[in-house]
Amino acid sequence: MARLTDMGIEPYLVASSVQGVIAQRLVRRVCQKCHEAVDLPDDILEEVRLLFPDHVGTPHFVRGRGCPDCKFTGYKGRLAVFEILMVDQTLHALVVRNASSDEIRRAAVEKGMETLRRNAWQAALNGITTAEEVMRVTPSEML
Repeated sequence: MARLTDMGIEPYLVASSVQGVIAQRLVRRVCQKCHEAVDLPDDILEEVRLLFPDHVGTPHFVRGRGCPDCKFTGYKGRLAVFEILMVDQTLHALVVRNASSDEIRRAAVEKGMETLRRNAWQAALNGITTAEEVMRVTPSEML
């Protein structure tokens, strides 16, 4: 929404016109024929623990070793990860008063919006993609 106001569209017009915003990125799928477990550094595990405080135990991640099926890349196929922001009355008011993108994002997350990064980490926790893909494709949320 900030891009629209940066283009000169009045905030009240953006707020009354936009009902939702979807961000999408593609991450590579780890090859299911050659995937293997991998240990991640503590700083990366800390980010995952902060995003998933209810996750019990040590998170398990995979990577592709490389095989003829994936042409020795460790990846085969792609997966879309999403962030969907629905504009409600609270966000509408923030847009009208020309709040910063960070302020709008914080309010959306407080209301339950799942971020791109969190959605991608969920895919990595499920063994669909790798931690390297999550960090390559999605913006960090760590301050």
